[in-house]
Amino acid sequence: VAGVGTRVGDTSATFATEIKRYVNFRYKEIWERFNWGTINPTYTFNTSAGTADYKLATNFWKPLYCFDNTNDIDIKEITLQEMERNHTSDFHSSGSPLYYARYDKLNADTPNPTGALEKWVRFFPSPSATIAILMPYQIQPEDMTADGDLPILDCDYEVELGATADAWRTKRQFAKAQDFDDQYEEHIKHMIWRRENEPNRIIQFAPNTFDPEQLY
Repeated sequence: VAGVGTRVGDTSATFATEIKRYVNFRYKEIWERFNWGTINPTYTFNTSAGTADYKLATNFWKPLYCFDNTNDIDIKEITLQEMERNHTSDFHSSGSPLYYARYDKLNADTPNPTGALEKWVRFFPSPSATIAILMPYQIQPEDMTADGDLPILDCDYEVELGATADAWRTKRQFAKAQDFDDQYEEHIKHMIWRRENEPNRIIQFAPNTFDPEQLY
């Protein structure tokens, strides 16, 4: 925040408050560019017989996989539309889940609904017994608020460049803003390259057997 203020020549406390908004915006934008490796590797929960829907962790972003630890079954992800469209005749059946779908919904719990957006998962078939689900996931970043808060991704300099571009736009210096945006984009490319440039890793396709149950 101090670095951005210095770059644009405004180190006032009032403008620092505005810069903090830009920092969080760019921080989250960088996070959406790539599947970074900041994860919760041990996330588990148990199902209940007859219950298909479960609320996920607050900072849940993207699952690495979903595994039925009780029955040793790899549960595949599909959309809610696919789940209903392809399984209309047995949509309310129960058993060991073969598929899951993620969705968001607003908290409308009575008597005190919060209106917060929550992340949920639905299993099909609906679990017929208690099942231990292993679902490691990529962590969703949260806004930094305190001065000592640190990002969970090594992107300090990139965030500073992006926030500087936003600050220059606020000052109506659009050419300078574009210059910092160009630097911002270039450094994000470097971040992704550093992440992917692994000399000892072999990249290859991993084809899966076609699932005839997903046909209409």
